[in-house]
Amino acid sequence: MLKEFDDLLPVDPVKPLAPYIGGKRNLAKRLVQRINAVPHETYAEVFVGMRASLAAADWPALWDAAHALKGNSANVGATTAAACCAQLESMSPQTLRTEGVQRLDQLESIVARSAARLVDGSRASVRRRARARSVGSSRPKSTRALTGSPPERSNRSVSNSSR
Repeated sequence: MLKEFDDLLPVDPVKPLAPYIGGKRNLAKRLVQRINAVPHETYAEVFVGMRASLAAADWPALWDAAHALKGNSANVGATTAAACCAQLESMSPQTLRTEGVQRLDQLESIVARSAARLVDGSRASVRRRARARSVGSSRPKSTRALTGSPPERSNRSVSNSSR
């Protein structure tokens, strides 16, 4: 082997989080619940940074922030916000100078609407689960759940001559 790599330690493979907690859809629901647990009115920090980058003509910082917000938006299903971030991320410095403020205003509005829908959807989901639990408790349980074994099958067999 190469001597320059002799001092490296072995690394365990990284396993993605989403499959172990039910996929991206369930991960998004859990993230929304955690976000909702924190008192907040707006998602201002990213926009303050993006506006400062725009004012300073720091295009790489603006593109990086748009890229990060695009990924966050896509992870929670805010596809319109993700698409708007993708447009912002691909804009040239000349276009950003002329349209950047308008595009950031538009993006901020889209993110605010998306966040409101996520919060409303999360609340509705909690209500649906609560109703399902209350309705589900009055339903009779299946035979398998009561006995622990599958329902019996008929003893009819198909002979080869009847085929």
